[in-house]
Order: sequence, then structure tokens, then C-alpha cells
Amino acid sequence: MTLSRFLLAGSLALASLSASAQALTFDKPEDAVAYRQQAFGLLETHFSNLTAMTLNRIPYDPLQARLDANAIRVLSRLPFHAFPAGTAAPLAGSRATDQIWTAAPRYADSARSLQQESDKIHGAVARGDLVQLRKTLNEAGAICRKCHDQFRAR
Repeated sequence: MTLSRFLLAGSLALASLSASAQALTFDKPEDAVAYRQQAFGLLETHFSNLTAMTLNRIPYDPLQARLDANAIRVLSRLPFHAFPAGTAAPLAGSRATDQIWTAAPRYADSARSLQQESDKIHGAVARGDLVQLRKTLNEAGAICRKCHDQFRAR
């Protein structure tokens, strides 16, 4: 299998996973918390890897950058389906505040902003544009920090 077919197959598999995330249900509130924490943890891992490449902390690897960008694109859509009512802090180590539900439109806007920025990251990697990649990673980080400040207990 050629590299482009491998990347296409991986993207399609991840896209189908993303599409199915909208139908997620959880048996227990703790399961929703665990799911979203794992998704956010993976998202952080791939963001960190791409950031390290753009800062020359590790060598830039175009294949790994594409894999990270694909993962970020999908992972940015997954955790937001795992915030059913009743899963705020202190449940199972959750740090989600009630603001997620009381200010739901603002929270949804934050999620959409992250997803749009993730699409830009994907595009910058596909073009090999490291300057734009660095810029979009910084913008995505700012979106994450703002969301954490508004919707995450300290």
C-alpha cells in the first residue's frame, strides 16, 4: 500500500469514527468522563508532537506530521459528544464546571473554534507550510486555554 493510500485509509477510518461519535451513549456518567478525558489526552499528545516539530525540539517528519494532523482533526470532534448532563466535577475526577451546560452555546462555539483550527492545522501540514502550522498551533492552544479558563475547574 502506498503512503497516500495508507493516509487516505487512515483518514477514512478516523472520519467514520468521528461520524459515529454523535450516537455515543454511556451506561454510567463516569464512562462519559473517562471517554472525554482519554480523547483530550490523545489530542494533547498529538498537539505536543507537532509543536515539538515546529519548535525544532524534534526533527520534522512529514509522515508523522500528517498522522498527527489527521489524529488532531478527528480527536477535536470526539470529546464534545461525551458531556451529558450530570457529569460535572467532582464526578470521577471530572473538572468540567456547570458552565458547560448553563452556557452551552458559548461552549459549543469553543468546540467549533477548536475544530476549525484543527482543520487549518491539517491543511498547513498537507501543504508543508511550517510557518502557518506554527501559527495555527498557537491559535489552537489559545482556544484550549480560553475554554479551560471558562469551563474547567482548577
